[in-house]
Amino acid sequence: MKLQDAVAQIINAMEAVGFDYMLVGSFSSTYYSFPRSTAPEDVILQKLIWFRPRDQEDVLGVIAINHEKLDRDYLRHWADQLDLSEVLAKAWASAIELSE
Repeated sequence: MKLQDAVAQIINAMEAVGFDYMLVGSFSSTYYSFPRSTAPEDVILQKLIWFRPRDQEDVLGVIAINHEKLDRDYLRHWADQLDLSEVLAKAWASAIELSE
């Protein structure tokens, strides 16, 4: 059974007994078929904010693997807004060095 079918069954059961409900978050997107995704650029930015050791490793890996496809203008814009420009530039240089 697909997740969408399971959610539909739950909705039908709640409606059958007259329960009030609200479908939110991933259940809503699953039911209405709106795919959820996170762009690699957003992952990079969030991990630069957190900047724990594992996040730093992840940023280097995401950039190293995807650097040719990443939206650099988007990254620069949001890094500037979040005061992360210097950290992003250093991470980018390190990741490119690792990927060579």
